[in-house]
Amino acid sequence: MTFAGQLKSDLAASRPLRVVNIDYSNAGLVEFLGKTCADVIFIDCEQGDTSVESIENLARAAHVAGVPAIVRTGSPDAAVIERTLLRGVDGIVLPRLKTSAEARKAVAAVHYCMSGQRPDFAVIVQVEDIAAVQTLDEFLSVEGIDCFFVGPVDLSKSMGFGGTWTRTEVRDVVEQTLSRIIAAGRAAGMLASPDTIGELHRLGVSFLYLHTNDFIRLGTDEIAARCMQID
Repeated sequence: MTFAGQLKSDLAASRPLRVVNIDYSNAGLVEFLGKTCADVIFIDCEQGDTSVESIENLARAAHVAGVPAIVRTGSPDAAVIERTLLRGVDGIVLPRLKTSAEARKAVAAVHYCMSGQRPDFAVIVQVEDIAAVQTLDEFLSVEGIDCFFVGPVDLSKSMGFGGTWTRTEVRDVVEQTLSRIIAAGRAAGMLASPDTIGELHRLGVSFLYLHTNDFIRLGTDEIAARCMQID
């Protein structure tokens, strides 16, 4: 089975996946993460510093490590989608979608680009605007989507809370949205941390999104603590 095919199968079965944003565009780091802690490598072309020409080598490094690579685009524009898909990745994360019509258009762009090439390509759609939450049933009815990834920071901004997603109002919306996605039998994704990943897994979230910096911070804290004991 291809990497993309395995990813789609895992998402369809809601198997828990540690999806790690690499944070640093380095192929050696990607290979290390894939061999140690990541089930899926997340290459970020929306908020990260990764350039289009870097994607292919990062995806190759993920494949060497035995895991799939997905890319978040800077926009759901059809031209951006096509340019990204042809870089040898196994899935795409589509941000900035407010309506189901926009989601259908973006998914159609994926299918148009990949027609006759790789039918097992994974499509992940971000739910990160209150407008999308308010029409969530319509989003969930869009065919061709493998996972619905809730983005709490941007969701809180769209609710007028400036990115502070730990507020009770935002957390309630996030939990309700995740529950509705899971109840519909669809794979749900959410920003996780070492402190929250267990709870999210128990809730049924399978696309568990982490950052490399989380692992680095845990390691440096542990090393610093041990060094203090030496003193």
